Amino acid sequence: MNKFEKQLEKWNKGTLRGAQAKLAKCLRVSTATVAMWATGKRHPSKGFIAKMADLFGLDEYTVARLFSANFQQPFIDFSPTRNSYSLRDAAAPLPPYEGEIAYTHHPADLVKLPVFTQWPKKYPAYNSKDTKTWWYIPKAFAANTKFLFLLPGKEDPQRILFVCPMPSWENRRYMLGKKGKNYILVHSQRKNGQMILQTEKGLTLPSETVKPIGFVVKQVVNLK
Repeated sequence: MNKFEKQLEKWNKGTLRGAQAKLAKCLRVSTATVAMWATGKRHPSKGFIAKMADLFGLDEYTVARLFSANFQQPFIDFSPTRNSYSLRDAAAPLPPYEGEIAYTHHPADLVKLPVFTQWPKKYPAYNSKDTKTWWYIPKAFAANTKFLFLLPGKEDPQRILFVCPMPSWENRRYMLGKKGKNYILVHSQRKNGQMILQTEKGLTLPSETVKPIGFVVKQVVNLK
């Protein structure tokens, strides 16, 4: 039972049976629509989230979180006074609600960026299958960033890189590259006329063995 179904059960006096049909009637939508919300095949609009908030006696932000997928839009405290940033699951892929991002309340100040887990073969052309999700980021925070990259790894599974595409290695840059099927972070530096790549574990790699993707503008990790 997912979060939305648990809330339906609670709202329907402790039973899930008939809860979807009851909600559909209250919202004047089909039962099939509510069923698709429950399975994650569709997400309710902001208007329906507001109506459900009234029905459930919850705020809109809490209701939006009921429809969160496996990997979510970020909640990040973008306050200028912070030196580090943390992530937690947030709303479905909708524009942020007021108060969700402390840095700004103006949608015009936000930029929508794709989150990749694999490098699109034909970038800058890409399609929906290439994107894990979309994030809304304040423009000032996302300067020079063209996309976000979810770096896989057992030690830090929610390491998010803000990346500016770059097809060649640049001197003294912290860059994202692809070696075989794996994605790695390296520091590129020119020595004696050759470009040398150093991994985070201190290994040195010849530049021709790694494909450059872009330089890392900044990164955000899940601080637990």
